Amino acid sequence: MLQLVQLLVHQVFAPGGRLQLRVQSLHLEGQRLLRLLGFGTSGRALFPLPAKLGPLLLASWRAWVCPRGLQQQLQLREIEAKSSGKGHEWQMRLDCAETEAAFLRKRIGQLEERLEREQQCKVDVEQKLSQAQQLYEEARRSAQQLKRKCQQLTCELEDTRVLMENQQGRNHELEKKQKRFDLQLAQALGASAFEKSLREKVAQENSGLQFQLGSLRQSLQQKELEKEAQLE
Repeated sequence: MLQLVQLLVHQVFAPGGRLQLRVQSLHLEGQRLLRLLGFGTSGRALFPLPAKLGPLLLASWRAWVCPRGLQQQLQLREIEAKSSGKGHEWQMRLDCAETEAAFLRKRIGQLEERLEREQQCKVDVEQKLSQAQQLYEEARRSAQQLKRKCQQLTCELEDTRVLMENQQGRNHELEKKQKRFDLQLAQALGASAFEKSLREKVAQENSGLQFQLGSLRQSLQQKELEKEAQLE
């Protein structure tokens, strides 16, 4: 049990923490109780402390076992006091020591409960930290996926830009060709209209010449008929 408590204290509380200060305070109160009873620090020899305990648990151990040592020493002092006539004074000191010991045991119980709460808080914090790390990993993976998608979209946009530039170049060439075609078509249409007008003019002149030729033929025939009539 002591090894478990030592492990928990070592994991949860750093040196100089509040719990260590509270236990040291209890240890000082135990020493003050010894001085009050006039024992000094001789009570330590009655209860050898475990050598493997850390400083924090060492102070807690002293505060826990001190009242037992006081009771043994007070019993010895009470026996001596009965023979010396100081029993009432030592009885008062014994009552005071028992009150102090009960208070110290209560304080130690409170500190143990607080240690359990702190340990539970540590477990809760570790769970929340683990959840936060999982959320962070998920967010990091999502960010990497978004980054890859952005890079892919950037490449696609670059390809689209190149295609648009090529298409614009082709459109420019098509516009030039369209302009040349329109110019050639206009020239061809103009030449065709001019040629049509020439054909119409030639047709009109041909009709006039044919009419004149028919008139000349008629006049020539009349003259020939008149000449034949004169010869008869």
